[in-house]
Amino acid sequence: MKIEHAQKLAKNVIPPDTQKLSKKQGAKKFDAVLSDTLNVKLSESQNHTKAVSGPQPLSPIDSFPIDREDVIGRVIKLLDIMDSYANKLGNPQVTLREISPLIAKIESESSQLKALAESLPPFDDIRPLLDEVLIRSSVEIIKYNRGDYI
Repeated sequence: MKIEHAQKLAKNVIPPDTQKLSKKQGAKKFDAVLSDTLNVKLSESQNHTKAVSGPQPLSPIDSFPIDREDVIGRVIKLLDIMDSYANKLGNPQVTLREISPLIAKIESESSQLKALAESLPPFDDIRPLLDEVLIRSSVEIIKYNRGDYI
């Protein structure tokens, strides 16, 4: 497909002062101007040399300090709730509706512990304990919601 009238369109769109760039008398070529500019910059930088050191090491970002005893206390609280849940689940006199508030507590405690676990460093000593407790609580929540105990 051939586009006709391209020159007419270009004249209407492009301002007349930039349509045709005529070479000035004695104008340098681009590569000459570029090399001159680089030489000037190089000579200026050599005159103003400074000792440049490498990048400064980053200091560790101080995140919110996590109290290990608080984390352990929350884990113990969740384990106590899960123990109570297991006792009520084993009792044939207790209905699943009576157990439902315990599942809600397990869900809320495990979500709080999950937020704490994500803020811990990956190789923290307490991390495996948190992961184990969170997995076990999640399994029990899924089993209850799925209806395994009906």
